[in-house]
Amino acid sequence: MEIFRRYFSIPTFIAALILMTTEQWARDVALAADAAEETREISRAVSELIKQRNWSGAETLAKMGLARCGEVDAKQSCLAAFHDPLGDIDYAQARYSEALSHYQTSLEARREIPGIAPLGLLRSQLRIGRTHLALRHFDLAEPLLTETSIGLSRVAPADPDAGTAFRALEDLYYALGKPVEEVAAARQDLDFQTKHGNDPGLLQRSRRRLNAALVRQARQSSGNNRNDEAERIFLEALHLVDPPQPGLEGNFINNLEELGLLYQKLRRYADAEPLLLRALDHAQKFYAPSDPSLAIALLNLSGVEEDLGKHEECIRHATQSIQKFDEAKTENLPLGLALDTLGSAYRELGRTSEAERAHIRAIGILDRVLAEDAPQRIKVRMSLGSTLIDQERFEDAEQVFRLALQMEAKLAKPSTVTRSIILGSLGLIYRERARYDEAVAALLKAIETDEAGGVGRSQDAARHYTELAGVYRRQSRYDEAEAALLKSLTIEQPELGRATALNSLGLIHMHTAQYDKAESELNQALAIRAKMLSENSRWTAETLGNLAALDDKRGLTSEAEAKFRRVLAVVNSSPLSQSTTGSLYNLLLSENLLIQGKLDEAEAFSRVSLDLYKAKLGPEHPRYAGALKVLGSIEMARRRNGQAEDHYRQALAIDEKTLGPQSEAVAADLTSLAELLRRVGKRSEARTNVERALAIYADRFGNESPMITGALLTSANLSWEEARYDAARALASRVRGIGERNVGPDRPSLSSTFVFLARIDLAQDKLDDARLNLDRATRIIDNLLPADHALRIELLLAKAEVELTSEQMADAENHVRDALAMAKRLYQPDVPNRRNAVDRLSGLLFVQGKFDEAVQIQRAELALTETQLGSNHPATAVALRSLAATTGSSGDQSGAIALLRRALVIDEQSFGPQSDQAATDHVALGSLLRRMGRLDEARSEINAARKAWEALGHVLTTIVALDQLALIALTQASPTEAIVFSERIRKILEDNYGRDSPALLTNLAQLGRLRLRNGETQAAAQILNRATDLMGPDPSERKQGYLNFLQLRAELSATRKDFEAAATDLVRAVEISAKYGGRRSHAVGETSFNLALVYLRANRFRESIARFSDALEIFKRENGDHSPSVGYSLLGAAQAYEKLGDKSSAKALLAAAAEILGQTTLVRPPQLRWL
Repeated sequence: MEIFRRYFSIPTFIAALILMTTEQWARDVALAADAAEETREISRAVSELIKQRNWSGAETLAKMGLARCGEVDAKQSCLAAFHDPLGDIDYAQARYSEALSHYQTSLEARREIPGIAPLGLLRSQLRIGRTHLALRHFDLAEPLLTETSIGLSRVAPADPDAGTAFRALEDLYYALGKPVEEVAAARQDLDFQTKHGNDPGLLQRSRRRLNAALVRQARQSSGNNRNDEAERIFLEALHLVDPPQPGLEGNFINNLEELGLLYQKLRRYADAEPLLLRALDHAQKFYAPSDPSLAIALLNLSGVEEDLGKHEECIRHATQSIQKFDEAKTENLPLGLALDTLGSAYRELGRTSEAERAHIRAIGILDRVLAEDAPQRIKVRMSLGSTLIDQERFEDAEQVFRLALQMEAKLAKPSTVTRSIILGSLGLIYRERARYDEAVAALLKAIETDEAGGVGRSQDAARHYTELAGVYRRQSRYDEAEAALLKSLTIEQPELGRATALNSLGLIHMHTAQYDKAESELNQALAIRAKMLSENSRWTAETLGNLAALDDKRGLTSEAEAKFRRVLAVVNSSPLSQSTTGSLYNLLLSENLLIQGKLDEAEAFSRVSLDLYKAKLGPEHPRYAGALKVLGSIEMARRRNGQAEDHYRQALAIDEKTLGPQSEAVAADLTSLAELLRRVGKRSEARTNVERALAIYADRFGNESPMITGALLTSANLSWEEARYDAARALASRVRGIGERNVGPDRPSLSSTFVFLARIDLAQDKLDDARLNLDRATRIIDNLLPADHALRIELLLAKAEVELTSEQMADAENHVRDALAMAKRLYQPDVPNRRNAVDRLSGLLFVQGKFDEAVQIQRAELALTETQLGSNHPATAVALRSLAATTGSSGDQSGAIALLRRALVIDEQSFGPQSDQAATDHVALGSLLRRMGRLDEARSEINAARKAWEALGHVLTTIVALDQLALIALTQASPTEAIVFSERIRKILEDNYGRDSPALLTNLAQLGRLRLRNGETQAAAQILNRATDLMGPDPSERKQGYLNFLQLRAELSATRKDFEAAATDLVRAVEISAKYGGRRSHAVGETSFNLALVYLRANRFRESIARFSDALEIFKRENGDHSPSVGYSLLGAAQAYEKLGDKSSAKALLAAAAEILGQTTLVRPPQLRWL
């Protein structure tokens, strides 16, 4: 052996061994004197070959050494010395079963060695344990490696194989998916290397392995929603590699990204962003430009920027990420995710076409690179579906989400989170398509899925409860909506989610007239959204819009308008301007402007809303119906009643079809339509509609809900017009009680109710009660509303009525002047409230005999209307008609006729020759011509009005024409024909009001008078008896038909020659007419004429002359100098003077009468008739 050492160095020896044959080797070693020494040399040579990874040479030599073991005394040691390296050679070449056989043989040999040190056994066990691990015999590997790592850690001095054992244990736990145990082993390894190792590379590797194990443990904790634990572990992992050392840069970047993604999951976006920015900065320095890790770093950052609402930055980084993948011509999962993120950012900026393209490309890529059951393929379809929702392509979106739902069901491990999101999205789609029952079902399933997921899914449940409430609200299921929102708010959720719930709850409380609650909730929502988003965010604008709607509800219309315009400015500066969101705010502003009487603007905004809803949702959607109703209200304000009725009926049909015949929307439609039908005289249908609406409201909300008050007030108005004052009072009092119980005693909405009650008081001669009700309305308006508010106009006009009843003309005039001044500040000339105030002041001046001033006011308003709106505007026609009424009664009948003909031209051009407006012009013209005695022309005009109203179905309005035709027939001494017209009126009234309605009094009295003139005294008496029953005991002087009743009774008394009773009734009639219409009103003229006739028959000639003189003055001014009424007044006075013996006066007056009534009057004076 010494010779061997002398002539061969180890490398030379090894080389020689490789070249020698077994036989040659046997001959050479035979020369060696010591076999044991020889095997040791072979063992060392094998070790050298293994280090050089010369597996075949090492194996050949080890087998030769193994063959010599029988020649040595320490056979078991020799066997172990060669079976271990043979196992190592097999292990290195992944021949694990062969390696295991060698290791087990080695262990058995070592165990037979007397007094062997534990270290050798531990090393054998380590080899066996590692091999079991390689063979995935985890149950066998774990106890061996655990025992070995413990044993080796106790060896002194420290043995390097302890580190190997720890690392093997790490690998075992990694393979078993036990990150906690893996981390514990990695910690032991790092601790061992730190204390005992002298290899910096090995120490760094241990640090890297612990870092990786910690990341895996943190991921597991995060996956189990133990997020605080995950954060702590990620921070520990990051601490190991920060600042990054050479060789650990990748770990450092990965750790930053992992922690950032955890923060993103926890919605701690502000914490995530700096980590991902730092990761990107290091990635750009460490990775090559083409390295996919750089593209992924860009992708991760873009995702958090999207969550932070930094959509432009997100687009920039996502685009860079996509470009890198495209440059590498790589299609993979990260590229698909980058495209999905890019699409989402585009969507948030309203660039939905670009978003759609990005999502569609992402779908194509992910479908190609992922397995069919990959969840990412579902997620990207959900993104596309959301974009389609934003584009309001709800049918396409529904198809996409339904496909996503089908795909989710086929997953090997279906995701309840994904399923919940899909169901929630389908719920929103169904809601927008007005399929509310399906929407409720989908959202309830989503909530059930969320709640089954436990605490980790609570935020999703909160969101879905809020969305469910939105559907309930559209179904008017307010109690259920409120319960859902209160449930949502009990769940911990992000602040923005809480803001959404508060916003929705505010809407519910606004709809149910709980305004204080609504204001508090909406302000809370606004504060959160303004803080976390921006003032120009669509969501901040949404809450501001809801506060504007609340202002409208409270009567703060100017404040509401300012808010609505701010909201619309935000919407119009974004792609939302062409969406249903834009449509909504155009409509809300339109409603606000309608309330304020800004009708041109209101109509323009409402038509924009209609067009958008029709384009986005179709003409059968409830939102389109809502826009139709607003347009109908504007048309109603402009007296375009036919168009308004068409739109109200169209809206009703849509809501009945989509929402159901018992929905709140249908009840609201019926109430609005009833109000219009009431106005155009279709009272029977109006009553039917309002009763149906009341039944729906009562069924849905109960008889004490504020929701029912609108329909109750419409019903009260119907009763008022039927002169059923007790019924009207009961309904109005019920409205007041509901309001006081639900929203408090001092709310703006109640002021109108008190004004209405005051008018009922006046109708029933309860003057003190009327003042009390008006005082209550005054307190509410003074305390809660601005100085210039529409309700104050209504209040002032009601106060004027009270003062007029009290014969305080100056006070009444002041109130009306104040009302008109306010109306001029608030409204354009085409607004009915302003026109009403102008007419009321003009009329009050007329009552006081201030004819010139009355005409001047009307002329000024006409001039202003023409200047502001144009000479051919429909409002100009209204102004012309009002001026004509004033001038025609002030002595300028020719001028009035010209004004009315001009109004007729405008209305025929604006609304058509068969319109309600044209008919109104015809009847006004006909009435004036009748009074002037131009009866053929009058009949032609009146018949034109009659035909138009009959064609329109305005039955009650037709009464006006029939009454004028009856008066023409009477003037032409044809009471039979007049009776025919009057009977038709009675039939219409009975059909619409009922036989027992006081609304019939005026017609019955007129019919009785006609019967009397036709010689039917008994029939007239019967009619008087019926009228007396309807009038009731102690009737009010303001009661509808009371003056006509007095006239009939007086004429019957005169027929029976009870001239004293007749005169008493007619004097009373003159006084009442003078009180409310003025001493020189047409009613005073006619009643004075009839009183004069009674005096004439009672031989009270001087009193007769005085009354004929009063009538004559009035008729000249009202009807013209040559009107029949003037002629008859002259004739009556002539006869009175004749009876007094004043022949000259009688002759002169008779001659004047003959110029009007015809020369035959001189020969055969006609018998004087009642007017």
